[in-house]
Formats: sequence, C-alpha cells, structure tokens
Amino acid sequence: MSERPGEFTTPEGIIYTPDMLIFEDRGLRLGEIKLTWQSSREAPRAEATSFPAKMNKWLTQIKAYCYHLETRLARLYVFYVNGSYGQGGMNPELLSWDICFERRELEENWRMLLNHARHRGMLP
Repeated sequence: MSERPGEFTTPEGIIYTPDMLIFEDRGLRLGEIKLTWQSSREAPRAEATSFPAKMNKWLTQIKAYCYHLETRLARLYVFYVNGSYGQGGMNPELLSWDICFERRELEENWRMLLNHARHRGMLP
C-alpha cells in the first residue's frame, strides 16, 4: 500500500514533501519519482550498489527524507524521457531501484546539509 503524503517539517523548520510513502511488511519505505531528459545509459539495470554521479543530487534528497522519516528504505523511480539516446532512437525508459541505506550514511548526509545551509546563511 502507498500514499501521497502532505508536507513534513524538520526540527530546524525545513519543509520537505516526499512523493510517496510505501507501507511494506519490512516497514516504511520512501518513494521518490523523477523525470529527466538525461540519458539513461549510465543507470544501473539490475540491483544497484552504486549509482552514477549525476544521480547524487537525487540520492542526497532521498537520504535527507529517509533520515527524518526514520527509515533506511527507499525506492527511486526515474522516467528517462529519451531513454539512452541509443542508435535505436529516443525511446522512453522507466527504471526503479530499491535502496537500503546505512544509518550512518543518513546521519552524515543530514549533517552535511545542515553545515552547508549554515555556511550559506540559510540557517542560524
């Protein structure tokens, strides 16, 4: 079962809006949906243990949401409008990955985001 939640607010006052909450036997899983004109050529096609650097901004966002939702589980859906821009033409492609983060990854990611926001004067 899944649902589209409303807004959430962190203790620092930062508002975030996950695309989807997925309720599984294992617990809560965050769902995020992206649409991009980027090529899918570098995207993993099987179970992924690493992702190309161009996906880092999405993973940073997902980790922040997971941290505050107190879940290590996420599912990323990406719709590549033009697929891999391969020789067969530009064929749309929808890919998804189930991700399980280490708690340490989530904590480090959130600290990094807070440090960046404070350095830029976005937070006291």
